[in-house]
Amino acid sequence: GYTATCWMGNSLSIQHFVQLADAVVLDMETACPEAIEQLALVNKETPKPLIVLTQKAAAKVSRLAATRGVDLFVTDELTPTLLKSLITTSVANFERNSSLREELEKNRLMLENTRQISRAKALLMEHADMTEALAHQHIRRKAMRDRVTMREVADGIIELANVQLKACA
Repeated sequence: GYTATCWMGNSLSIQHFVQLADAVVLDMETACPEAIEQLALVNKETPKPLIVLTQKAAAKVSRLAATRGVDLFVTDELTPTLLKSLITTSVANFERNSSLREELEKNRLMLENTRQISRAKALLMEHADMTEALAHQHIRRKAMRDRVTMREVADGIIELANVQLKACA
């Protein structure tokens, strides 16, 4: 189940209201781009499922809502059963999208780590006359010896190379 809270624009700010909610459901007579953008800004700080119910919305506004992570539904009549279904679907979509965003960020970080390690290996190959395997082994052993990540060792190698380049310039 869900707990319903009504925000009337009084003492609490919309950001505080969003923090308290599991999902945010807004009823608007007509959805407009400005309202969707405002919701998207609030949602950046406090990600939650955002559901906008409206009687009128242009196709352009519907597309904007979709790109900003807002579920917009145009409906003339809203029954409790339909509302529960919309909330359940929006929460499930939000959870799935959050999981995908987390996985994407994890993969982006892994790729960046791999790139930095590759850069450090290239520097070792060029300046220390090492093979790729030997450069990799050097980075791995130093990371184990110093109890740091291979990325941290790679960052150190790259920083040292940058300092040496600046000193030569």
